[in-house]
Amino acid sequence: MLSLIVGTRTAGGTEAHPRDEAKKQDFASNIRQCSDLATLRLLHAQITASGHHRRPFLGNLLVQMYGKCGSIEDARAAFAAIASPNIYSWTILVAAHVQASDLCDARAVFDAMPSRDVVAWNSIIGGYARRGHCGEAIDLFCRMDLDGVRADAVTFLAMLDACARQGCLELAREIHEIVIEERCGSDSKIRNSIVNMYGKCGGVEEARRAFDSLEEKTVIGWTAVLTAYAQNGHLAEARETFAAMPERNVVSWNAILSANAQQGNHREALELFFGMNSEGIQASAITIICVLDAAASAGDLDAGIGAHAIAIEAGLAGEMIVANALLHLYGECGELAAAEAMFAALGDRHRRNTMSWNVMISARARVDPAMALETFWAMNLEGSQRPNVVTFVSVMDACANSSNLAQGKLAQAHSAALLPPSVILATAVVTMYGRCGRIDTAREVFDGISLPDVIAWSAMLTAYSQNGHGKEALAVLAEMDVLGLKPSAVTYVSAVDACVSLESIRTVHDGIVDAGFQSNGAVASALVHAYGRSGALPDAAEAFRTGPLRDAALWNALIAAFARNELAGFGVAVFREMVADGVAPNEITFVSVLCCCGHAGLLEDVWSCFVGMIGDHGVVPGVDHYACVVDLLGRAGRLTEAEDLMASMPFEPDFAAWTSFLDSCKSSGARTRSFAAANALVVDPSSSGPYVLLSNMHKHS
Repeated sequence: MLSLIVGTRTAGGTEAHPRDEAKKQDFASNIRQCSDLATLRLLHAQITASGHHRRPFLGNLLVQMYGKCGSIEDARAAFAAIASPNIYSWTILVAAHVQASDLCDARAVFDAMPSRDVVAWNSIIGGYARRGHCGEAIDLFCRMDLDGVRADAVTFLAMLDACARQGCLELAREIHEIVIEERCGSDSKIRNSIVNMYGKCGGVEEARRAFDSLEEKTVIGWTAVLTAYAQNGHLAEARETFAAMPERNVVSWNAILSANAQQGNHREALELFFGMNSEGIQASAITIICVLDAAASAGDLDAGIGAHAIAIEAGLAGEMIVANALLHLYGECGELAAAEAMFAALGDRHRRNTMSWNVMISARARVDPAMALETFWAMNLEGSQRPNVVTFVSVMDACANSSNLAQGKLAQAHSAALLPPSVILATAVVTMYGRCGRIDTAREVFDGISLPDVIAWSAMLTAYSQNGHGKEALAVLAEMDVLGLKPSAVTYVSAVDACVSLESIRTVHDGIVDAGFQSNGAVASALVHAYGRSGALPDAAEAFRTGPLRDAALWNALIAAFARNELAGFGVAVFREMVADGVAPNEITFVSVLCCCGHAGLLEDVWSCFVGMIGDHGVVPGVDHYACVVDLLGRAGRLTEAEDLMASMPFEPDFAAWTSFLDSCKSSGARTRSFAAANALVVDPSSSGPYVLLSNMHKHS
């Protein structure tokens, strides 16, 4: 108050009138209340006209507010107008650049400062840490110490955050030691951040010890240790911690939801979400995204629709990241019409981003790869969003699935013009050429990858395997071993499929055992199939026995092995054991079982199995199942029943069914039923099979 009475000295040392001081305070108040750039610029003009803009107090406020409004040029101009910028002026300008994510210029301003205090150091260190430049943040922290500036709690919070983002456990331990040495460990924020840091760096035990040492365990600390367990795959401990929490917030719920979803427990994640909602916890965008992804992975459309309703109620459905998750849900669940409606609505609001297009391309690819390619070119035609690696990978997958070589080549050329070289994209291109039968081109693309990873090597091996080049595929596996690359489960599945001899299967099997993949479901199923294909049924049974928790795919592989080798009794016995074991058979199971019974001429068992598909197991017969029964009836000479069954199909009989029936007519000498040949020719007029069968029937009549 005394300064207002006797006056205040200006920056130049002259006395300031109390009315000038009041005007300055009015200007300061108005600056702080500015909410938009236009108003701030107008106020700045008034301050300049009054001559107060050169004073550090108002100049600093202007720099600060321009930084918050994102106008770095105005901030620099306001700083330049200050007659004698002080250390706060410089620090505020650094902060303005940091807020604008302009770290390069922020660093230039920082380096130009005549002197720096801990606030200035915190501003630049925190800026680098928050934007993921953790190495630079750590380097600055070390330089700060060398300059003799003592770190405070704000510094350590920034460093703990930087270390957490870096994910280096050894560095985390060093930072923790410095915190203890500087006696800052009593601050509750720092102690909770230490728990979080160890969790992010994979130090679960250290995180738990840091949590146990907390004198006051708040929801923040509980959530930090819960997240440490959740993010490092310790689901059991995460569940125990969650159950023990005296209080939970939305971050706690998000952690346990994510932990379950990441471990594949999608159903439990969905149950937790609806439990959270019933407890009145307001979901965040992260919650909704996690739940929608879980619903998509579980194929639970009803749960996804429920989450959609909650997102609308919470006002989150309009957020871009949530909208894209909803697109993904409806696409994954086959609700293309709903996905199309959402995508169109986003377009109407001009809010589609690259992720929106990517999700839509993938959704349409599940229905028709040609639609996905049309969407890709429409994205390019619209021009508002630039395709990224994910876009081109989806396009390559669509080309591979439809064997569309021409579109694949165009997309490859387009990606080369837009994007830098990428191992992920090159791998997708290798797969595309392999699926299109261009194995030499696939190899050229693979050889052009500077540092191919295991996924790229697996793609090349798979391309050889799918095109019947078993020797070359196994050579790729051997080359990986020479280079010290550890094959993945996917690599071994393709390698097993490439084996053409029993010896090669056993050699690859030995490598699988050495790598510890014998308990992988996909690998075990591939081995059973391969041994069955080679007639080595004892080996197939052993691979089945040493496999993982037996799912339908593994049981199907063993049944198919017996069916292939015409051991119907064993195949049917395995099927019954599968049902008794509580594993639900699927469409593939019944194809193998029907083939087993058919090869053995077990007509009554075929009928029993066929009728029991729906009645006992809820599996709707498809064209392959009908074809098996038609084939068996025909070979048994019961042509009228076979013909009646084809007439009663809920869909048109395919080429295989008609050809099988015609073959049975030939065997039975039933010339009058040769009309079946006409139907077979209509289904596939390019095939010579029906012509040959029909010709032979008439030749030998």
